[in-house]
Amino acid sequence: MGHVLVGARRIEVPEQRSLVAVRASPGIRVGPRPLIVALGHDGAELCRIGPHDGIDTHTWQRLREES
Repeated sequence: MGHVLVGARRIEVPEQRSLVAVRASPGIRVGPRPLIVALGHDGAELCRIGPHDGIDTHTWQRLREES
């Protein structure tokens, strides 16, 4: 993975490392949750989770493939 966008913030992900992004539960009133997008080294989108989503697009795809 190359980097992760959390709202307008860009976070670089070092090679062979993991990144954990924590966001508030929808029940907690701290303002809107940010869009989180994981991008590869080439800038291609790997997955995303929107402000109202509970599961990211990569996980949804894997669940569809398993059924």
